[in-house]
Amino acid sequence: MSKFIPLLTFFIFTINIQAQGNISYQESLNTAFGDRLQVNLFGQLDSLFGQISQGAISPSFIQEKNAALSTSVFLGYKELLFSDDTAYHIQQPQVVNVYAVSGNEYSITLAYIGTKAGITPRLRATIRLVATITTDNRVLFSLPLNTDTRNWKITKVGNLSYHHTGELNMRRAKLFNTNNSIIAKKFGLAAESFDFYVCPEYQSILRLLGYDFLEDANGTYRDGYGVDEHTIFSVMNNEDFSHDILHYYAAKIRTNPRNQAVEEGLAYYWGNGYYTDKAGEMVNQEALVNALKVYLQKNKDADLLALFYENPRLFNDYAEELSVKAVLSGVICKEIEQKKGIDGLKTLLNCGRGDAPFFQAINTVISINETNFNTEVRKLLLN
Repeated sequence: MSKFIPLLTFFIFTINIQAQGNISYQESLNTAFGDRLQVNLFGQLDSLFGQISQGAISPSFIQEKNAALSTSVFLGYKELLFSDDTAYHIQQPQVVNVYAVSGNEYSITLAYIGTKAGITPRLRATIRLVATITTDNRVLFSLPLNTDTRNWKITKVGNLSYHHTGELNMRRAKLFNTNNSIIAKKFGLAAESFDFYVCPEYQSILRLLGYDFLEDANGTYRDGYGVDEHTIFSVMNNEDFSHDILHYYAAKIRTNPRNQAVEEGLAYYWGNGYYTDKAGEMVNQEALVNALKVYLQKNKDADLLALFYENPRLFNDYAEELSVKAVLSGVICKEIEQKKGIDGLKTLLNCGRGDAPFFQAINTVISINETNFNTEVRKLLLN
C-alpha cells in the first residue's frame, strides 16, 4: 500500500484568476511548477473552455496528432453543463488536479459537479486532458489517447490501422476490412481509412478519451465508440466494427433523419448484431435468424408484429442486448435487396423517423404492412 508523502517544494496555487471565468479551481489545488508557467497554462486552459462554450475551437489550441478527434471530444464537454434533472445546477468545470507527466507535458483533471439546495452535490463527470508546452511557450491540448497509447503496437490491415497491446485477431480484422469496402461500394462510395483502437471494454475507452468518470455511462462496459473523425474503438476487444460502419456510410447517402428500425436491420444484415457473445465473437444475422426460427417452432402462436413492437430479448444465449426487432427488419432488408436492389433499400433509408414511416416504406416497396406482417415475414423466415 502506498503512503501519501507531502512534497516540501509544492506551490499552493494562489494566482489571481479574476480575469478567467470559464473554469474554476479547487482551493487546495497544489502545483509543483513556477508561477509564470501557471499563468500561461491556466490562462490557455481557460481560453480553451471559453471556445468550447462557444462551440468552436481554434486549431491553434490543439496538438496536431489526433487533432480532429481531440476537437470533437472537447466540444462534447459543453453538454456536461446540462443535466436531465434541471433542478441541479451544473457548475463550470473545476480544476482539481495538475501534474507533470514529462518535461513539457501536464495532465489536467477537471470536475463537473451538480449542486441543488439541501441535496448532496452530484458528480457529473471528471475529465482529463493533456497540455503540452512547446519550445516557443505555446500550450497545445490533446486527449490522453496520445500519451496513453504511444507504446501500443500498430498493425495495418487494408484501410485499417489497428492500435493494440495484445495479439491481433487477423481473421476478424480482415473480415472488417472486407466489409468496410463492400458496404461502401454498395452505397456507391469509396471505402475510407480508419484508426482502430482495440480496447477491453467501454470504461477503458472513456479513459483514453479523457473521461475518468461520466455519469451517463456509469456501469456501462459492453459498448464501443465511433466512428468519430475516422477513429474507432472496439466493442469488447473485438476487431470487427461492421455494424456501426454501416451507420457511418448510410449517414452519407440518406437525405432524411435516421429511421432506427431500418438502419439497425440493415446493420444486422450487412454487418452484425454489434454485441459480442460469451466467446467474444460478433453475432451475425444468420445465427440470429436461426435462433428466431427455433423460438417460433417452440412458440407457434407467436405474433411477429408484437415481437417487432415490443422487442423482447430473445437471444440471451448470445447476448442479452440483441434486438429481435432489428433481426426482423434485417430479414425484410434482405428481401428488398434481392427484389428491388440498392434503390429499394435507399427508399427505406430515407423514409424518416418512426415505425409508421417504416411500415409505409416497406408497404410501398414490397407490399408488407402491419396487416400482413405476420404472414409475409414468417414466410421470409421459414422459406
